[in-house]
Amino acid sequence: MSAKLNIVNTFENSTKKPIVFLVLIALAGLFLRLVYFPYDVPLFNDSQGYFWYAIDMSVLNQLPPGHSLVNNGWPSFLSLIFQQMDSSNFLDYHNMQRFVGVVFSVATIFPVYLLCSRYFKKSYSLLGATLFIFEPRLIGHSLLGVPESMYVFLMASLLFLFLSNDFKKIYLAFAIVALLAIVRYEGLLMIIPTSIVFFIRFRKQKKDLIKYIICMSILVLILVPMAYLKNETMGQDGFVSHIGAGPEKFFHSDVQTTEELLYLGSVNLIKYAGWVQIPSFIIFVPLGIIFIFKSLDYKKITIILSILIMLIPAFYGYSREFQDTKYLYVLYPMFCVLACFTFKIFLEKFHRRNLIF
Repeated sequence: MSAKLNIVNTFENSTKKPIVFLVLIALAGLFLRLVYFPYDVPLFNDSQGYFWYAIDMSVLNQLPPGHSLVNNGWPSFLSLIFQQMDSSNFLDYHNMQRFVGVVFSVATIFPVYLLCSRYFKKSYSLLGATLFIFEPRLIGHSLLGVPESMYVFLMASLLFLFLSNDFKKIYLAFAIVALLAIVRYEGLLMIIPTSIVFFIRFRKQKKDLIKYIICMSILVLILVPMAYLKNETMGQDGFVSHIGAGPEKFFHSDVQTTEELLYLGSVNLIKYAGWVQIPSFIIFVPLGIIFIFKSLDYKKITIILSILIMLIPAFYGYSREFQDTKYLYVLYPMFCVLACFTFKIFLEKFHRRNLIF
């Protein structure tokens, strides 16, 4: 027993060993994705729209007119990569779009691990990151060439940085809120939990109000130029215009009553929220939800508020009968944290902390 505990303690006190384990798990996740990579299959549906936007932008070197694509962060990033390619085979560009999605999906293991490490020791954080990298839905979705992999990566990075005690990292977190909104406009809602928790953490000192103003200034300086360019090419800013239009469509629907929309949204949200937890998270997350409410602090409040806020776009989509689990994928980094609460409680309760190794 003591020998096994020494192994665990050595792991916890080591800097290199967790990194080695994490890299090996990431490589395994990359290998698994490449095994199922559809090399000869063209892009289709939404991914094709992102592809043409990226191609046009890579040629024009500006936001292309004539596109109605609101969430243009993903194709804008792809356009930078397409500019470096020299191929006449369109499948090469399709495969590159998919591969970039795979890279983001695999790379997310690192901010997920770091996010979990804000709450738990290294061994538990490694378990949380492992759950993420081998989640079947994320593996399959990363092969579609759509922005969710990038979106989830940014969300995990945002939460990890925001929970830092270093204000430089907190400033960077607010910059990532802006990038999150550019990739998917509902990411702008993360202003709400980050602002609330910011004042919970730093409410005692008035000088921290200035730091919050700096945070918001960074966010605005990133968003305003993109909003201006979108307005020039599309006639709308793509951020406030769409977030503001959501409640109006919800409460003034000509097809269904508000009660019907609330019912549809609630039923579908519960159904899909349960579905996305099968098979990896179905046991760990529900228990983690119970455990996270014990001895609340700002770190736990950050996870709780982030989940609640990011459920709003999913609820809206499901109320309009958009039958897709992708609206909930952004919650997976937070699911990993909830799962780690379950790991910690059970492994420590049964005195089997060394079971991991």
